[in-house]
Amino acid sequence: SNGYCKPEDSLKRGDFARIIARIMGYDETQYRDSAFPDGDSDLYYSAAIAFCADKGLIGGDGGNFYAERFITREEMAKIICNAAGVDQVTDPTSPYADDAEIAQWAKGYVYGCQAAEIMMGNEEANTFDARSNATRAEAAAVLVRAFANA
Repeated sequence: SNGYCKPEDSLKRGDFARIIARIMGYDETQYRDSAFPDGDSDLYYSAAIAFCADKGLIGGDGGNFYAERFITREEMAKIICNAAGVDQVTDPTSPYADDAEIAQWAKGYVYGCQAAEIMMGNEEANTFDARSNATRAEAAAVLVRAFANA
């Protein structure tokens, strides 16, 4: 709203859902009710969250979505795989050095993004840094890689 991108700032889960919904051409008027009990239906990203939940692109954590939390890199990988139709990879040929830090539920998505060259992590250190918050710049790069040819 202030005219700045702030590429190194973290991105909220609700904002990322809104970006995905817009890329997928959702009709905001078709989604009025909140998809999760912790979400107000009148927030600017509520319809996008409902769309993404309806399409199976996002899920909650214990039933809630926590839209105001920052999105982690592994959460972003899951949404990207679901939205862009990227297959999960359960047996990676080149696991990350910090593989043990990637949540079990996220591994297939993380390695799917790696195989599709959408999210490569820190190639020099061979780490993914899964639980770090994704920056706005990282999200922009990932979205371009995932949807540039869509």
